[in-house]
Amino acid sequence: MVQNEDLDYFGLCSSLNATPELMSFKLYSLTKRGQAYHMPMEIQSNFLAK
Repeated sequence: MVQNEDLDYFGLCSSLNATPELMSFKLYSLTKRGQAYHMPMEIQSNFLAK
């Protein structure tokens, strides 16, 4: 997924300048399209309202 295998999910989000909630939403979207990904955190339905 990334060149630095020591980078965790939150570090990856930080390096992409994206919130963990947004990345989780994108992963959720990919799983609904048939991709197999482990969801690192639960999606809150109001994360865009913040």
